[in-house]
Amino acid sequence: MTRRACRVDSNHAPIRDGLRAAGYEVLDMSAIGGGVPDLCIRIHPGRSLFIEVKRPDIKKAQQALTKEQETWWYFNNEITRVVQSLEEAIKECKWAEEKWRG
Repeated sequence: MTRRACRVDSNHAPIRDGLRAAGYEVLDMSAIGGGVPDLCIRIHPGRSLFIEVKRPDIKKAQQALTKEQETWWYFNNEITRVVQSLEEAIKECKWAEEKWRG
């Protein structure tokens, strides 16, 4: 696997920081690479949601996942979401909270 320079989308920090401001514990994993999503959000103990941040100026349908991201999705599709805004990220976190309510 070739290591590339860490590059994040312009909306990455506002989404990460906005989730933290909304009370979520957020682990920024954007520097890991290798298909690993950008953010890990702790929903409940032992339950995390992974979020891949994509640019808002390009339609989701036009933003292809890399081969490495496709592999991640193959193994983790139920706990991984793609978002373009803080509103979408919070919506996905709320979905996970409801789904995994203990």
